[in-house]
Parts: sequence; C-alpha cells; structure tokens
Amino acid sequence: MARPPPSRRRDFLPLALLPLLLLLPSTTTASLTAPSGPTGPAPSVFYDAFSTRIYDPKGRVLQLEYALEATKKGGAAVGAVGGDLAVLASWTPRASRRQAPAAQQAALGLWRGDAHVALAGTGLATDALALAEVARRECLAHRYVHDSPMRVGRLVTRLAQEVYDTERHRIVPYALNLLVAGCDSEGGPCLFKVGPAGVIESFRACAVGRRAEQARAYLLGHLEEPHAGDSAAGHPGLRRLATTVLRALLSTIVEEDGRRDGGRDREEEQERVEEDISMVVLGKGISYTPLIVAWDPHRRRMEVRVPAALAAILEDQERRRIDQEKASAPR
Repeated sequence: MARPPPSRRRDFLPLALLPLLLLLPSTTTASLTAPSGPTGPAPSVFYDAFSTRIYDPKGRVLQLEYALEATKKGGAAVGAVGGDLAVLASWTPRASRRQAPAAQQAALGLWRGDAHVALAGTGLATDALALAEVARRECLAHRYVHDSPMRVGRLVTRLAQEVYDTERHRIVPYALNLLVAGCDSEGGPCLFKVGPAGVIESFRACAVGRRAEQARAYLLGHLEEPHAGDSAAGHPGLRRLATTVLRALLSTIVEEDGRRDGGRDREEEQERVEEDISMVVLGKGISYTPLIVAWDPHRRRMEVRVPAALAAILEDQERRRIDQEKASAPR
C-alpha cells in the first residue's frame, strides 16, 4: 500500500480551530493563515479598531481625533459670564435629536445638574445624555450626604475623570464637548469646558460645536469687558449678555452670506430654528431659570425675553444694591 509523500505541505488549519478563529479579530486571523515571511507595516485599521491607548506610527490617537471631529457635526453651544450672571445657550438640530430615544428627544439641548449648575453639549446625543445623567447623580449624592450644593469645580473634575476613565478603558471615547456653567456661593459664576480627552478649560466666554470659530469671533468683538465694581445685575445687564450669547449662537446656524439649506435667507432660517434653541441663566441669588427665545415679527429677528418672575428678582437685587451704596456713601 503506497504511502503519501512525507514532505507534502499543508496550508490549512484543523477544523477544530475554526470556531476559535471566528472569535478572533480579522487582523489576527489573517496573520495565522498567511504564509510565513517578511511582513510590511501594520494597516491603519489596527489603530482604529482597538483601544485609545494605541498610537499610530505618527504618534496620534485616532479614536480621539474621530471624537473631536464628531463634536463639530451636531449642534452648537455658547456660554458667557458677565458680573454675577452666567448665560448658556444651545442649538440642537432635529437630525441630532433623532439619535436619542423618542422619550428623551425633548430633553436634548440643556440639562439641569442642580439648582446652580447648567450643562450643554455638542456631539453624539447619546453620549450627552449619559454624561448629563452622571452630573445629576453626583449633585444629588453630594446634596444627600453633605446637605449642601456641590461646588462647580468639583463637579467638573468628577465629569472630567469620568470622561478620562472611559477614554482609557473603552474602545470609543465620549464624542462630546461639554460646557458647564454654574455659580458657587463663594466664587461666583463660572464657565468650564470638558473635551473628549478629559481636559478641563475655564473661560469667560466659549463656543463649541458647529462653526464654533464664528461664534468665538462674534463674542470677541461684541462681549463687553467687565469693569471694577460692575455687577452686571439687573434687567438691562441680563438682556445685553443674553442677546450677545444669542447672536453668537445664531452666527453658527446661518452662513455669512445669509443662505443655508436650499437657499433660505437669514430671516427664514432664524424663524425655522426657533424651537431648537434653548437658553438658561443662573447667578448669585438666581437658580436655574430658562429664558424665552422667540421670533419677533416686527423687528424680524430672534429676541430674548426675561420671565416676569426673574425680572422681579433682578429688580429687587438692583434696589438692594443701590440702597447699600447709599448707606455706605460718606455723608
């Protein structure tokens, strides 16, 4: 009986190992089945599909770059601090709302962390909802344990730690730029930004998301510089600050030439996005209070309206400030 030649080469694997090969990544399977010999550089898919702890040959973390690019694809958020007030505005297009579950689509835009904290994010809607829930839990837990509101800086540090831990231990980081506006009883109003890498930045005015460069340029040219002893409180001060933030936000929605999406002009586009814009104010003595953004048919532009209850609080604060100045003035 003839024997098979002993030098016959077999380029296949046993059938018992096939179920195991189905569980391995495609790059590993290709390396097992490929013939031996010198291999070239690893494909870029290797750096995309694994962890954010893997750098490509150029020293970049591709997953973080993808997350930063995703933050520019959704809506926009603008925040500013003036005196004793902080204003935060957000625009969430309808296409971004469809990313979230139907029961949570109306909650997109601005989130309330506590009575003294407001959050706005641009990027993936699901990531924004998840991080906003983390902020709510942290504020509630701190108030339950310590019977006092959580400091804004401590909350931002906790959110940045959550983003950083997720970026280090998960394949996909948070594709989100988060703006956190708040007011502490001691430090006053503040504005922070948390990026996909977990980096914390503090601003007097900031814009993130779609066409954020145009909003930053508008804020740089129109935001008034704070003066010594100016509290920026009162109804007029709030109107000026909120109007500046709204105009900066609208500059990210409409093109400079006034045309967008099928040739609609600037007025038609602003009137169309009225329902997609949210704005909130908070500060010393003022808890989380939404502002009314509506289309003014007479002026043909978007306007900010202060609720009557908030206007009464501001007028009372201004009256007390004037009385204190008169009492402290030399006779």
